[in-house]
Amino acid sequence: MNRLLKAVTLLGALCASAGAWANIITFSGLDESRGSGWEPPFLPIIDQGLEIDPGIGVTSTAGHAGAVGPQALYGEGSDGWGYFVRGTHPFVLNAINVAPLIGQLGSNFDVEITAYSHGVQVAAIDLGMDENNSGYQWLSLANAAGFNQPIDTLYFLGAGTSQAHGFFLDALNISPIPEPETWALMGLGAVGLFARRRKQRAA
Repeated sequence: MNRLLKAVTLLGALCASAGAWANIITFSGLDESRGSGWEPPFLPIIDQGLEIDPGIGVTSTAGHAGAVGPQALYGEGSDGWGYFVRGTHPFVLNAINVAPLIGQLGSNFDVEITAYSHGVQVAAIDLGMDENNSGYQWLSLANAAGFNQPIDTLYFLGAGTSQAHGFFLDALNISPIPEPETWALMGLGAVGLFARRRKQRAA
């Protein structure tokens, strides 16, 4: 029974370490000639396991305080336009690094984020920004209801008192979630390690 407990404890530690690993995704090497994004060939951006809407543009972060990566995604959406970012694998969103367009300064500005899993909405939140800060700001979702579960799609929408609710997205802090096959391999590895130790003791 004691050996079984040790094996279960080891497997639990492996699972916890896999789920706790965080990854900062920044954007680099993307085509900045896309402009606002609504230009031919209207294809999504594929980068680092993410599929990003063709309607979102790419710009340099040079000269902007608080930027993590060399490039940022940006949208000039208004009238309820938003942008999807889809993951090829499930993940947990921990935080985003965003900045308002310069024209938003001095006005109330939020970034609305809606999260989906397999096409079903599982969480939504409005994150308020410092209206007098033109630099990038990390906005945490650590205590946001529903964002502590695996998701595969994000919908970003700028909202504020100005006419155009644009924003720059510089980085995502996510925790990748292992696929079921990965969990199975981890379980087999733990069982194999337990069996090997047992065989060594018997010898």
